[in-house]
Amino acid sequence: MKEKSDFNFEFITLALGLIPIQAGMEAINPGAVTGIQLDPPSGKWILYMHGGTKHVLSNEDMIELESTIKRRGMEAQAIQKEAVRQQIMTQNEVINEINRGVTAGGIIAGVPKRRQN
Repeated sequence: MKEKSDFNFEFITLALGLIPIQAGMEAINPGAVTGIQLDPPSGKWILYMHGGTKHVLSNEDMIELESTIKRRGMEAQAIQKEAVRQQIMTQNEVINEINRGVTAGGIIAGVPKRRQN
């Protein structure tokens, strides 16, 4: 049974790049998974991790893991889209600021100095 926490476990795992498993009782680094294997006698899945650690997951845990990975992928895409949108807006603001500062004949580059005799 999961205890009620005073913190947001989902937020913490997201911020750290971890994926919650086993109904949010643990979290793993998906980059540390070295293999996944079905254990036929038990019908459970074994996730092998760097360092030799293994996690045994039920089918329900695997379904939850898949759902979390998909959701995190969609969240990452939304964050990337927003970052690109912000970057485009910033670039447009800079371009508009530059254009507001330029007046007809206001910029004359490379005008040679007059020689005095």
